[in-house]
Order: sequence, then structure tokens, then C-alpha cells
Amino acid sequence: MIRFSQKIPLLKATILGGILSSFVKFGWEVPFPPRTPQRELTNPPQALLQKLGFSEDITHYSYIFSEQARPINSFIIHFGFCFVFAWLYYWLFERFKFISLYHGALYGVIVYVLFHFIIMPLMGVVPPASEQPIEEHISELFGHIIWAWSIDLIRIYTQTEDKNVYLTK
Repeated sequence: MIRFSQKIPLLKATILGGILSSFVKFGWEVPFPPRTPQRELTNPPQALLQKLGFSEDITHYSYIFSEQARPINSFIIHFGFCFVFAWLYYWLFERFKFISLYHGALYGVIVYVLFHFIIMPLMGVVPPASEQPIEEHISELFGHIIWAWSIDLIRIYTQTEDKNVYLTK
């Protein structure tokens, strides 16, 4: 049996999966913002950096694009998360095929529960799950599902690309 990393360079899949899934997660949050404007004043990546000792000046540092301030350090954390968890998905897939159940949806649900119910509340980055609005849970749950699905699409794409087989009729 040929393993994923032997057939497809893991680095290539991770880079493509990290980039695509980052933009998918960003795009999902445009129509379905997970946090209220008040809670978005310091978003979870900024809160995490502050917990690690970075000043508010650093955590809220922004660049300007199209006359709009964009939080660069939040984006760095966001992209880093997506790259790390794309790699983890591909690594887990080699060992536990079930992780790709429903084309990654299971993985998205697991990551959502771990981070939004356990890790981030314990760190004090977000309020306890019971204190988060239902809109946040809906946005984050389905956002993580579609995010993980996009990671799985890259797994499928890179595997079929190596075989010169495309997903067309």
C-alpha cells in the first residue's frame, strides 16, 4: 500500500491546503461573522498574543488596504493555524483514514469542539462555550466543516494530479 506522503509531497499538499483553507475560512466569516462587533474589538488571535505577553500595540497592529485597516498579526496567526492543521490532517489521514469521513467534516467538527469548547476557553481567549452566542457556534461549527472540506479537496486534488486523473466527466 502506498502511503500519502510517499505518493504526494506532503509539503505541496500542506502549502496548497493551508492557503486554500485560510481563504475559505476568511470567506465564510464574511456572511456569517462569528463574533459580535464588541467581541471583535480584540479577536481570538489578538487575545492569544496578549496572553503570551505581546502588547496591544503589537497585537492590534494593522496595515491599510483599500482604505481599510487589516489586522496583520491576526492574519499571521490565522494562516499559521490553517497550515499547521492542514499538515496535521494529511498526517492523520496516513494513519487513520476515518479522519476523512465526510471529506474532512469529521475533522472540522473535532477541531471546532477542541478549540471552541475546551482549549480557547481554558486559556481565557474566548468565553466559556455556554456564554458564547448561538450565532458564534453556528458560524464556527459550519465554518470549520467547510474549512476542513477544503483541506480534503487538496488531498484529493494532489493525489489525482499525480495520477494524471482529473475530477471531470
